[in-house]
Amino acid sequence: MNSPQKATALRSVLNKGWWFSELPGYRLHPRSSTYSLFSYEDLPPIPDDLDAGFQWLHAQPVRKRSLIEGMYADGIVPDLGKLERIIEETPVAVPDVFIYFIRSPELHRRIRSCTDCYLDVADWATKPQVLKMAF
Repeated sequence: MNSPQKATALRSVLNKGWWFSELPGYRLHPRSSTYSLFSYEDLPPIPDDLDAGFQWLHAQPVRKRSLIEGMYADGIVPDLGKLERIIEETPVAVPDVFIYFIRSPELHRRIRSCTDCYLDVADWATKPQVLKMAF
């Protein structure tokens, strides 16, 4: 069996869905655990008015437990400024909307973290093995 055939066979046995926590008001957890697998059909709808300037997110209130408060287990706060070096060293265009989001702590304050999540940027860019022409 070649690699594409193996990948197709693997996809046929893997459960498809979204691993996430309970969303009060949208759905309950089917079992007592941090994460459960939810079908894509059960995801809340995404509003049509999303924009690249994140006005939809700017309009949200600042959350008590947000992504801005996240840190590594040892208490060190991730350095999102590493993105600037990666952008300079990578011959692939990083989408402006992604750069804007990472550079905007006021947006991070508006995203609730129910499992103590945090944002981080890699230490370097890597060349994907599946896309030989990515770089």
